Amino acid sequence: MSSEPLRESETVELKKSLAELKEGLVAIAAILNKHGAGELWFAVAQNRSRDGNLCDVKQYVNTA
Repeated sequence: MSSEPLRESETVELKKSLAELKEGLVAIAAILNKHGAGELWFAVAQNRSRDGNLCDVKQYVNTA
């Protein structure tokens, strides 16, 4: 993984944790509708670095 900090843009949405799952899904839907492609990142720390302690989103959604 790159150590370069992540930055939000029109096609990149950053969320602190899976607690923001619903907001993230709404955001990525809007990005996909407008641009046709995009990225949604969870577990992004305040300094915009990737937090390695993220569980599998698919597993989280299946148990929610």
